[in-house]
Amino acid sequence: MKHSFEYIIIYATPAGKRAGIYKSMQKEELDTLLQKLQTDGCIVEKVEIIRRSQSHCL
Repeated sequence: MKHSFEYIIIYATPAGKRAGIYKSMQKEELDTLLQKLQTDGCIVEKVEIIRRSQSHCL
């Protein structure tokens, strides 16, 4: 079973503005998102785990 966490990502855009993303995702999704931000010219300043996401199985 894979675990998801809620992350907050703070980054600077190529235009110099600061932005943030708050999202629940798995580690692989986080890696892909960070790679895309860097490819787009953003500078990732901080990645923080807020909490583990609850998974509900029916």
